[in-house]
Amino acid sequence: MRTNRRHLAILTTLLISSVAWSVDYQFGVGGDYTTFFYQELPPAAKSTEAASYPSAVAELNFYFTNTFYLKTRYEFAGGVNSYYDGTVLNSSQGAHITNQLAFSVMEADLYFPIFDPVNLYVGYGTRTWSRSLSGSPGYNEIYTSNYIPAGILWTIYKDRFSIALDASARIINSANIQVITSKTFPGGQDSTMSLGATTGERVALPVEDYLSPSFSLRFTPWYEHISFNSSNSVTNSTLGGSIYEPSSTTDNYGLEMMLLYRY
Repeated sequence: MRTNRRHLAILTTLLISSVAWSVDYQFGVGGDYTTFFYQELPPAAKSTEAASYPSAVAELNFYFTNTFYLKTRYEFAGGVNSYYDGTVLNSSQGAHITNQLAFSVMEADLYFPIFDPVNLYVGYGTRTWSRSLSGSPGYNEIYTSNYIPAGILWTIYKDRFSIALDASARIINSANIQVITSKTFPGGQDSTMSLGATTGERVALPVEDYLSPSFSLRFTPWYEHISFNSSNSVTNSTLGGSIYEPSSTTDNYGLEMMLLYRY
């Protein structure tokens, strides 16, 4: 919640500050279809999870010039059913179950020109993954990570179309997992563990059709790799004593479609 408030405060400041500039605004709405694959490492006790799902996406962008601009983005997906292939907690007993997931991403990036047609960018983002683990009675996990995207955008224009290579590192500066049993177990204990920070990668190939001076349609295939080192251990009496989150990797890929209006 604090992170979302921080993003809202930053966005409000930018909106007020932009009045002093000659700024073009761009608003976009659309969706993304993502395939998600998560696995814990090393696989001492197998734990993988996979899902494919649609999400809603909104953009609000501020163009100070055509090559110097700020992009803000919010994405949300809820009610996602995943397939979990792993083991029962603290045992070697196999488990093949369906969990319900929700995802959200909030990110702001400042783009600045290096030479035509190349931009560099840097920003700040927050990613949340909520996971309702099936069981009797089951419990909830919430993964939150804050990261700094730093990348390069190389764009080629041809007539009314453009295609670009967008490659970035995702430098995770803080991450944690909340284990919540108080909502499902009588007298359940909640725990928070810090995840080891790493650096992820994202590659995208946005293709944009400029339908008019104001409207455009953008299609973006993309791939992203994220990893976390294992967490610290904490004591949770509800879940049988000492618990921790193992190292893990997540591979996501998808196709995003956006309708954009610039004014």
